[in-house]
Formats: sequence, C-alpha cells, structure tokens
Amino acid sequence: MARHHVVIAFLAGAVLALGAALVLTSDHVGLPKAYGQAAGNSDILALMGTMNQGRGPTDNLYIVDTKTTRLAIYQWNGQKLALGAVRNIQYDLKFEEWPGKGAPQSPSVSDQRDLTRQEDSQPKKK
Repeated sequence: MARHHVVIAFLAGAVLALGAALVLTSDHVGLPKAYGQAAGNSDILALMGTMNQGRGPTDNLYIVDTKTTRLAIYQWNGQKLALGAVRNIQYDLKFEEWPGKGAPQSPSVSDQRDLTRQEDSQPKKK
C-alpha cells in the first residue's frame, strides 16, 4: 500500500512541475515542445521528459525505486548521460503537506483532517 502512495505522490509532483512550467512560459509566443513517457512495474517507475531551458534540449530520466523509496534523476544532452541527483524520499513522504517557498496551503491537511474527524464523530441525522 505504501508503494502506491510513493508513486501517486511522485506523479502528482510531476504534474505540478509541468503545470508550473507552463505558467512560467505562458508569456512566450509559442510554448516549447514537451514530451513525456512513463514505464514501470511494482518495484521501479521510470519517467522521462524533454526540457528546453535556453541551453538546448535536455532529456531527463526520473527513476523511482518504490522498494527503497529512492529517486534518481539522470540528464541526457544528446551526447552525454549524467547522474543529476539521488535522494532517499522515505522521510519526504512522511509529511502530510509541505508549503515550499510559497504561502501555506489552504486549507491545511491537518485542518481538513480535524474537520473531517469532527463531522465523522457527530451522530448521523435521519
């Protein structure tokens, strides 16, 4: 069950990152082409995307090992494959929320959880 949460959390983050990239590039006349692919099994998930940050196209390969809860990022510039970063995301995924650099999330997960628990504890009206 925990593996599914890792995959869902990672995919949600990828969707959020792609959405942010679209917003940040919305002032350009034409949006850059973005390609993405995903593959995986019950232990490893691989996601690939093409990014263009003004230095030419770069392909990124994201590998998530759900058994060890590790994330590895590789970058391919057409000539060279380089390991960008590796991170154990086990503790990252223990947060219910992380506001990042922006304002806190509203409503917060803890506020929403408390409200739901209050509603569940009240007797049902017929």
